Amino acid sequence: MGNKTLEEEDKKIDLKSDPERLIINLIAETSRGSAIVGITYLEDLLSRYLKARLVDYNEGFKIIDHLNFERKTILCYMFGMIDNETKSDLIILNKIRNKFAHNKDANNFNSTIDKLNIPSTLDNLNIIKYLKDNKRSISPRIKYESVVNFYFGFLTEKIKDCKRIKSPKCFYK
Repeated sequence: MGNKTLEEEDKKIDLKSDPERLIINLIAETSRGSAIVGITYLEDLLSRYLKARLVDYNEGFKIIDHLNFERKTILCYMFGMIDNETKSDLIILNKIRNKFAHNKDANNFNSTIDKLNIPSTLDNLNIIKYLKDNKRSISPRIKYESVVNFYFGFLTEKIKDCKRIKSPKCFYK
């Protein structure tokens, strides 16, 4: 039964076609939609990455499916699946998403929404600071979508390289 559930989960995300679908969906959306859709894709990957490491699939799937984005991100960090910089960036991206999702006046990436200055917040992402060509003038929306796309590829590769954990043998037999 556990293997059937695992096989169904493996078929859920097509790692070959989803990057193209992600880009198409981000471009087609408004700024608000782009912020929400980008995190939705990343959350699916975080769930899949966590599920790939489970011993008890059925029970574990239920637990992971009830976690929010930030908790999934923190769990990945706590289990050594992502580094601290990635964790921080993903949490910041999610904060931007939440500002768009929960503020009726959030219309674009060039603004300050509820005391969060989106352009400067994006400039402070670890991955943006790491890029050598950060002096180019890139719109905040393009930065956001590029970072989402980068982490989509990063998590996709992590999932491909993930080794499934086998159930431990009973210690007293």
